Amino acid sequence: MKIKTIVLYALLVITTTGFSQEDSAKAESPKFKDKIFYQISAGMMVSDNETDGRSYHPSVDAVVGYRFARLLQPGISIGYDEYDYFTAMPISLYLAGDILKSDNTPFYYLRGGQSKFFKDDSHRFESIESGEMFEAGVGYNWKFSNVRLRLSVGWKHQTLKTEDRNIYWYWEDFAASSVLPASIQKTNWEMERVIFKFGLLF
Repeated sequence: MKIKTIVLYALLVITTTGFSQEDSAKAESPKFKDKIFYQISAGMMVSDNETDGRSYHPSVDAVVGYRFARLLQPGISIGYDEYDYFTAMPISLYLAGDILKSDNTPFYYLRGGQSKFFKDDSHRFESIESGEMFEAGVGYNWKFSNVRLRLSVGWKHQTLKTEDRNIYWYWEDFAASSVLPASIQKTNWEMERVIFKFGLLF
């Protein structure tokens, strides 16, 4: 009888200890919402212009992401970019990762998606077809309390298509206002930029 009592008591202790350890482990593991992060960044896109100089245009983006692991932090990004003749709203998938296991660390990031383009005020083009966008870069991360300061440099590749109508006049018969049929000029654009950004991650 005593042996049965001892065995039952031992099983009770083991079971209770197991449950308490499991509850402790659950309490210490990060919650889902604690792994969600928000990031806002602003900076400049730099490129060569038609007059052998430099063009500087603003670029802003916001990211909502999730930290699966140190090197795997995916998210969704939306932003605002300006080009020489266009303004754009890029919407893309985002991926980043911290290189070192410390608060102050280099990091990488990637973006890929589509940009919605808008006509400029001069109505230079009849239509603009949005195109694919890809961006890759590296930077450094400093942690201050619950906020991370990020400085980065990257390369961006953007494509789009435009259509423009050209109307030709018969100058010999200008008084009669005779015209040739309008021609449609289609252009495939491939724009590359170097991007410098300052960001805050929460």
